[in-house]
Amino acid sequence: MIYKIFYVLAAVVTLTVAQNASICDEEELNAFIPNVRDCNGWFRCGQHGPEPGNCPTEFNFNPITRQCDWPQNIQCFSCPSNETMSTHIMDRSCRSFIRCVAGVASQLMCEPGLQFNNKTGQCDLKSVVDCTVRFQCPARLPIDGSVIAIRDPYNCSVYHICVGDPEPVRRECNEELHFDPITSLCTFPHLTDCVANPEHPPPQIPDEPGFQCMTDGVHPHPSNCVSYFICANGQPHQFSCAPGLEFNELTGQCDFADVVNCKRANFRRIGSGAD
Repeated sequence: MIYKIFYVLAAVVTLTVAQNASICDEEELNAFIPNVRDCNGWFRCGQHGPEPGNCPTEFNFNPITRQCDWPQNIQCFSCPSNETMSTHIMDRSCRSFIRCVAGVASQLMCEPGLQFNNKTGQCDLKSVVDCTVRFQCPARLPIDGSVIAIRDPYNCSVYHICVGDPEPVRRECNEELHFDPITSLCTFPHLTDCVANPEHPPPQIPDEPGFQCMTDGVHPHPSNCVSYFICANGQPHQFSCAPGLEFNELTGQCDFADVVNCKRANFRRIGSGAD
């Protein structure tokens, strides 16, 4: 049984006030999208941006069918319990992604002209990301609408859900488990036959000593415009934007340099050779 969504809303709110790009930028008007912080919640893309709502108490929002459905039919997103900070691809999008900080998920959207780079966990130039190389569902799917799960050819712990749509829904097992296409379950590696090469993890950039986290979240680097810190559980983690991009304090993401227009007093462009 699927419970269709009806909405009555009096106010319009957005996920992140300072963010210029909206999570509805790639969606049609009145489309429904999941709320990554709440399995029961959803957003409707209205004329002024995302409008929040919830399914009836006994149902959760199904990101595949985009309707309210029984909880047993849905795999809700949750931040990894063993990581203080992580980023994840958002289904059906080249620009949208999820950032987890200290167990709290936020859905974000790269600014126009940029795409999410899953290898670095940041917004990057389109020419570098090449979003079109992502996994695609088979051209012929079951005509009865059955859901099929296909293991990723490059990562044994990743699988893709295909259901009457050429766009796949990416899912991840625990990194210590592999997806078994026979049982459609995540299981121990020795119980399945995966020989795919795992994806290389994003490069780890060392934390900069001396930076103090006043609050968890994203913070600009105090002395240059291309780096930033993400604080999780009070600990700073330093990142640098891709070449040609700078950190935008208003959006909390990497952006084009001419848009950021950084005027930090001690600004030094990394790699410029300046003292």
